[in-house]
Amino acid sequence: MDGLVESLMEELNCNTVFTIPVLGGIDVLESVVVTWIIMAALMAASLILVHNLKVRQINNKQAALESGIAFLYDFFEGLLGKGGKATSLI
Repeated sequence: MDGLVESLMEELNCNTVFTIPVLGGIDVLESVVVTWIIMAALMAASLILVHNLKVRQINNKQAALESGIAFLYDFFEGLLGKGGKATSLI
């Protein structure tokens, strides 16, 4: 089993960026760091885009955001069909 893990790590070229000195050391790989950066960028974009949203007299930023969300809903409904949409989100 260890040989499989080592061969996969070699194929994926996952390098350790740093090690957290807890419980004997926890290796943090490049893929985890890239995921953290993407999550931070998405979080910052979300906070900027949803600041000061209104129900009436929306501004251009909110109109663009709502158009983008509507596009994503239509796009995924086209891929998955009407039954593919989760009812708890609506």
